[in-house]
Amino acid sequence: MRGSSSVHTVLSFFAVFWCLKQAGVGILPAAFQPIRQVVADKHQLPIAGYQSQNTRHLRDKFLLQIVSHAQSEGSQFDYFDVLNEDQFIELLNCAPAEGMRRSTLQEEKLARQVAFLELNCPTTNPAQSTKLIGTWSLAFCGVGRGLQIEPVRKILKARKDYMFKTPVSSVTLTISEGFQMRTEVVLVASEGSEEHIVEESQLAVDAGDVVSEKGGFGRYLKVTYLADDLLIVRGRAASEVYQRIHQ
Repeated sequence: MRGSSSVHTVLSFFAVFWCLKQAGVGILPAAFQPIRQVVADKHQLPIAGYQSQNTRHLRDKFLLQIVSHAQSEGSQFDYFDVLNEDQFIELLNCAPAEGMRRSTLQEEKLARQVAFLELNCPTTNPAQSTKLIGTWSLAFCGVGRGLQIEPVRKILKARKDYMFKTPVSSVTLTISEGFQMRTEVVLVASEGSEEHIVEESQLAVDAGDVVSEKGGFGRYLKVTYLADDLLIVRGRAASEVYQRIHQ
C-alpha cells in the first residue's frame, strides 16, 4: 500500500510539472529543477543527460526510473503529495479557518492542493452548470488571510480598519435558480456581537468560465473547480474555496 501511494505521489508531482513545462509556465525551472536534482542525488540517477536532450523518450525513461526507486524505497516527498478531492476536503475540515487556527504550514499545503485541483475541473462549463445552485461556505482563501476575501477587505477599509483586524466569522454564498446570488459576511465586533452584511447580485456568464456580478460586490469571478461539494473561484486575489452546505 505504501509503495502504491509513493508511486502515485511521485508520478502525480512530476506529471503535473512536466505538463506545466510544456505549457510554458515561467516559474517552473526555479520550482522544479531543485526537486528533480534532489531526487537524482538521492537515487543516483543520471539526470544530466536528460537535461541536455529534450525528448519524450528520455523524459519517460527518467520518470520510470523514479517510479522504480519509489516502489523499492518509498517516497520522502510528503510535502509534494497531490491529494484527490476527498482528501483535500478532509484536510480542510481538520483545520477550520474560523479563529485563524490553521498554521502557516497547513495553509501553504492547502494553497498547493488548490493549484493542483484547478488543473482538472471535473465539471464541463462550470460557470453555466446548475451545480452552482445551493449554499456555499467559504473555507479557505489564501495563506494568512483567514476568511478575508476581497469584498470583506473592502468593507473593512471603508470602516478604516486598514490592518484588517476585525475577525470574520463566516462568508456564505447562496445561489438560487436563475443564478441570483446572495453573499452574507458575518463580522465579529470587539464585544463579541455579530454583524451580518448581505449583498445580492445577479450572476451572468461573461466569457468562458468567468461570471460577473451585476450588483452586489460587482466582482468578476472565474470558476476554476466545481464538484458536488466543492467550489473554487478566482477573482483578483487568491483562489477562494467553498464547501457546499447541505440543508
